Amino acid sequence: MSFSPIPAPTAILAGLLLAYSMLIVRLLIAVLRRGVIPVERGTALPGVSVIIAFKDEELRLTDCLKTLAAQKYPGDVEIVLVNDGSRDEYRRAINAGAESMLHKLKLVDSHYSDHEALTSKQQALDCGVNQARNEWLVFTDADMVFETDWLQHMMRSAAQTQADVVFGHTAMLTASRATWWHPIERWQLAFLNAIAFAFNRAGFAGSCMGNNLAMRATCYQVLGGQRGIGYSLTEDRALYLRAFKMKMNVQHCMPFLPKARTYPSAGLAAWIRQMLRWAKGGFGKLSLLLPIGVLSFVQLLLTGLAPAIHLPALLENLVLVNFMVTWLLVALAFVRIGTRSHALLFPLYCCVLILESVCFIFVALFIRSTKWKSRHY
Repeated sequence: MSFSPIPAPTAILAGLLLAYSMLIVRLLIAVLRRGVIPVERGTALPGVSVIIAFKDEELRLTDCLKTLAAQKYPGDVEIVLVNDGSRDEYRRAINAGAESMLHKLKLVDSHYSDHEALTSKQQALDCGVNQARNEWLVFTDADMVFETDWLQHMMRSAAQTQADVVFGHTAMLTASRATWWHPIERWQLAFLNAIAFAFNRAGFAGSCMGNNLAMRATCYQVLGGQRGIGYSLTEDRALYLRAFKMKMNVQHCMPFLPKARTYPSAGLAAWIRQMLRWAKGGFGKLSLLLPIGVLSFVQLLLTGLAPAIHLPALLENLVLVNFMVTWLLVALAFVRIGTRSHALLFPLYCCVLILESVCFIFVALFIRSTKWKSRHY
């Protein structure tokens, strides 16, 4: 019995699809695995310093501070606000938000220096950390609001896993004025949280939400702070990745429920700039996300092309099986993280993912700078 040889292009694509299959199955097993036993409520929790570097956020600062003031945390809390060159009425917003604040509140100014090989945000974060006095550092943004048990949930998760670094689930608020792209942006954020959760459970250095990240102050110093990671447009993931490489215990909150929420982008252009920043910062040459992104792109592209062109039976079957297993992964992860987004929309979102992948590849290869927070990087 003779077998006809498989053409080289088909063999290469089949190899990539099989690699994707192994990745997705690994993530699926990780998502199905049970978490650890919760810590008892009476367990003492450490002091935390909440670091918020902000620029021109007067419209969001008040609500952010009000929800921080309402935190029900049984330990010491200090809020360190770092002004990163704001030109708006931020002091008025801070005063309005701090009216009922019982926690310690510090306001410091960060002065951007072109001579430091760090972004303005990175310099501001280091400035805030230098003012922090507690055992744990919690990094978030001014355009956030929190449930009253946000800090407690994060620190109990750190205690139950004996973590050095812990990250939480950030969901998106409903836009006051609906647009066609806001539902896509909200679903995208839910998808990113689900994938970050799955990667962490599988032991991979994936990503996290920088507006919902906590770290032991001693670990931050061991990592070298922002200077330790160097210039980065996605300093949160760079810290996360460096902690992984230095064998620190990096965990997600358990359960991974949305205790923090952010606002939708102010406009379509702002959302696109955000994605461009992620692309330039997250898909570096040495990033694990780059080969995973290539595998995902091959799978997505063939998924999109399958109805329009004739694929060899081997590829067609692999693409179909991968698509169904990925959909199952997304559905199970959405259940585990408590998102309100619907996994049934995954086939529609695949179209968006294909466009995003093309944009990410284009940016990584050809775009040398991007604009973020009024500065070009």
